[in-house]
Amino acid sequence: MKKYLLILVFALATFASAMANGGVEFRDGALDDMVAEAAAEEKYLFVELFATWCGPCRMMERTLATDEVGAYMNPRFVSVRYDVDKATGALLARTNGVRSIPTCLVMNGKGEVVGRLVGSSSPEKFVASMRSLLANISEEE
Repeated sequence: MKKYLLILVFALATFASAMANGGVEFRDGALDDMVAEAAAEEKYLFVELFATWCGPCRMMERTLATDEVGAYMNPRFVSVRYDVDKATGALLARTNGVRSIPTCLVMNGKGEVVGRLVGSSSPEKFVASMRSLLANISEEE
């Protein structure tokens, strides 16, 4: 009985830890739907292009899972991830001249790419880069 109780406590702790994760909240859906959601919420669309076999992509995944990055990104962006080895990701990579992954695209409510970041980075550097990118977009609009 103690063994089962210990397993239950461990499972609940793991579940609570996963629920407390304050990283970027990625949504699932077609690009057009994600653009529409971002426009309706008056946010930009953040698109991460990655591959499962890509080491830097796995590093970026850890960066995007941090509380610091989630706290910055979630109020400002609708976020989605696409694998470049699958149809939508491959099409986005091809039509946007993506030559290296991970690549993060920022789109406006019309689906136009208004910014991009290439490569992985630390949470601090990522947030600083996104702040700069948004400041540049705001100046241009």
